[in-house]
Amino acid sequence: GGSSGGGSAPAVLAHPFCNGDASDLSGAGDLGCSADYGAKAYCSVADWTADLDARFQYYDDASVGGDEEQADFCPYMKPYSNGDCGSAANAGANDALYGKAYGAGSACMLADLLDSGYTTVGTLVAGCFAFACDDDAGTLSVTVGAQTKACAADGDTLSFSGFSRTLTCPPYTTLCDRKRSSGWWAIDD
Repeated sequence: GGSSGGGSAPAVLAHPFCNGDASDLSGAGDLGCSADYGAKAYCSVADWTADLDARFQYYDDASVGGDEEQADFCPYMKPYSNGDCGSAANAGANDALYGKAYGAGSACMLADLLDSGYTTVGTLVAGCFAFACDDDAGTLSVTVGAQTKACAADGDTLSFSGFSRTLTCPPYTTLCDRKRSSGWWAIDD
């Protein structure tokens, strides 16, 4: 993802739209989560060979926009082919160092968690984490390692013992309503 210098994009973006800016670590830049938070994703920005029609120009450079005409060239967070959080097959050997979990009951969340005993040169933006919904309380809880913490509100920041940095709580409604109504993941609560 990311453009090769397409200039600035609109400053205010709502998820899942994005700007392709690698320095924007808000989840609206180059990396983040898919619209349904089911997968890790990248911003679908492309450099076109010709200028886009004026109504589809979102960047200073008229030839830069989203990579799909069907989406009116709006750049959005597009799932990686191996980014599905619900698939245990996508798990990596070092996921425990980042508190990540794949499989039924996992979703993409903005986080830069890292085991306290390690350092990294790169930037971490999003990952897959285990979660559960408490419909009675209307809350979502996130599990990292052996610790489970409840999100008091969408966008709350959680810290976990043994990990540096933080995780941002995803929207309860997006994850829990979909989980409950469509069987997106196996109902485990």
